[in-house]
Amino acid sequence: SLFFAQVAASEAEKQLHLVSLTSLPDLNQFRDSLAMEYRRASHTGDSLSVILLDLAAISDQKLGYVAQLLRQMLRPHETLFRISPQRFGLILPILRSEDVTAFSNQMTERLHRALPGEEISSTVLVYPEQAASLTELEGRLRVLVS
Repeated sequence: SLFFAQVAASEAEKQLHLVSLTSLPDLNQFRDSLAMEYRRASHTGDSLSVILLDLAAISDQKLGYVAQLLRQMLRPHETLFRISPQRFGLILPILRSEDVTAFSNQMTERLHRALPGEEISSTVLVYPEQAASLTELEGRLRVLVS
C-alpha cells in the first residue's frame, strides 16, 4: 500500500543520512589530512583554509542530513570530517581568506534554511594569514576543538 511505501521510503532516507554521517573521516584523519595539506601549502605557497562547524544539540539524523548538504557544497579536493559528535571540520586547500569567509557564510545560511531554529556557528582559520606554522595552526584548532 501507499502508506507502507512511504514508511519504507522514510526509513531508507533516515538510513542514508546515518550512513552519510558514519562514513565521515574522524578527528585523527582530520589531523593527518591537515598536516599533509599544510606541507603542500607551505611548499607551493598556497593558502590553506579550515572551517569548524558547530551544531548544538542536534539529532544524528539531522547531522547526517547536514553531512549530505556539506558534501554537495564541496569541490573534489576539499574534505569534510566529523571531529566530534556535534562538530564538523572542513579542510579547504587553495582557498583564499576572502573566499573562505564567503563560502562559510553561504554554508551557514544554507544550513539555517535547511534546519530552521537550529543553532549553527562556524569558525574560519586560514594559513598563513592566521597561523604561520603547522604547530600554530594545530594549536589554534586544539583550543577550538577541546
